[in-house]
Amino acid sequence: MPARPWRYPKGMREAVYQRDNHACRIRLPGCTGTPTDLDHIVPVKDGGMTSMDNLRAACHECNQARANGGPRRAYTPPERW
Repeated sequence: MPARPWRYPKGMREAVYQRDNHACRIRLPGCTGTPTDLDHIVPVKDGGMTSMDNLRAACHECNQARANGGPRRAYTPPERW
């Protein structure tokens, strides 16, 4: 089942990218390193919120791998903003 597109509050996508230094924070094999997506660390279906604390920058490849059963909690913490 394809993931549904999310709408984020204005400015949130760029704020997350800046906080994460414009780098993918999942870093699975095949990672391009360039973020194109935002990833919910705790999925919405598991009660995760769409908030700065629950979002991270992700490349499309890593985000799709995670959505398809990859590591659910793999995380490289960003520098605190």
